[in-house]
Amino acid sequence: MDKYKFEPSRIWNVDESGLSTVPSKNSKIFATKGRKQVGVLTSAERGQHVTVVCAMNVIGSYVPPALIFPRKRLKNELMDNSPPGSVAFAQEKGWMTGPVFLQWLDHFVKYVKPSPEDKILLILDGHGSHKSLEVLEFTKKHGIILFCLPPYTTHRLQPLDVTFYSSLTNYYNIELEKWLKNHPGRVVTHFQVASILKKAYAQAATISTAENGFYQTGIIPLNPDIIPDWMYAAAEPTNIETEKEVLSNTESDNLSSQPCSSNMADDSGNLNPEKNTLNVQERSSRGSSSLNVSEEEIYPLPKAPVETQNRTQRRKGKSGIINATPEIVEAKRLHAEKEAKSLRTAGKKASKNLKNVFEPNESDNSEDDPYETDDEYGDTVCIYCNELFSHSRPKEVWLQCQKCLQWCHIDCAGVSSKTKRFTCDLCK
Repeated sequence: MDKYKFEPSRIWNVDESGLSTVPSKNSKIFATKGRKQVGVLTSAERGQHVTVVCAMNVIGSYVPPALIFPRKRLKNELMDNSPPGSVAFAQEKGWMTGPVFLQWLDHFVKYVKPSPEDKILLILDGHGSHKSLEVLEFTKKHGIILFCLPPYTTHRLQPLDVTFYSSLTNYYNIELEKWLKNHPGRVVTHFQVASILKKAYAQAATISTAENGFYQTGIIPLNPDIIPDWMYAAAEPTNIETEKEVLSNTESDNLSSQPCSSNMADDSGNLNPEKNTLNVQERSSRGSSSLNVSEEEIYPLPKAPVETQNRTQRRKGKSGIINATPEIVEAKRLHAEKEAKSLRTAGKKASKNLKNVFEPNESDNSEDDPYETDDEYGDTVCIYCNELFSHSRPKEVWLQCQKCLQWCHIDCAGVSSKTKRFTCDLCK
């Protein structure tokens, strides 16, 4: 805020949530008093989910929602009677991914119109789809500053989670039950989700909801003390101790429980009856006071299991601005390492799957087989078209030259698949 001086209309929040074809919570119904079993109408035992993506700012402006359907191809019927301006994306599992989020950013830029001269701040969580290299470069180009919230804090720091999605879910369940009552004998499918969402979204997307969301999270007006101090206290089940701490605590408890003989003896080592009498009185007084047991000793709080040293720690994600120039350079480096690793893996897999379509000489009994491939050589390239073997089509036949031991497509070589001995044109 000190650097860019964002106006309230230029601060946005985006988040995803799930919609189901089955009501997540049934409303109250009337029944006869004393009745043991009360039935309620539902769509199915287990519903199908659809992801909805929403964005809003503090002045009550909303970007039309986007729906992610678990499909490979979209149908126009899925968006019949949908909220005005909404879009749909297809993903096999219906989840948010990097490519889908990049498509949503195009939809977001269409309505918000950010630019490098008029930047906006987009607040989001640390999901992996929000941090892909393509997303970081796209937002940097269009003047969108991505601010990632710290992990495990979105339930208190994200406006959409605090106020909007709770009311949207309630209105959606109400409209879903109305649809079931108005269409007896039918079930809700993906083709009815958009029309049901339209009525619920019109009731949830209000100016007061947006204002309360940014106010309760301390974003606008800026209030760093919006979260009380007691919420920062660690819970007892999360007080995880390591093996070393457990052993050190056990040893200290054993030392403290051992009786000290110096209190019962004098300097010469003989027993002192006076001190012995005092110790007896102290023990008797302690025994009488030991009846006052605390509640923690009777009902101890649960604790997490002891953390071993061999436990792998999860890589911590970065919070704050994630699409600045240093972050993009680091993302490019990680992307290059990942691509190189995938190419090495594909090359090793390709070298193992290569097969000779000709029969080697039976008289060749040497230990080093010239037709074997080693994993260290990596992927194989066709000598005619320079295409990698890992990129070849399924059931595509390859040939190996007998002289130079190079590989090529059978179509590039122009020979029959029944060829037993092959020599390439270069060797000829």
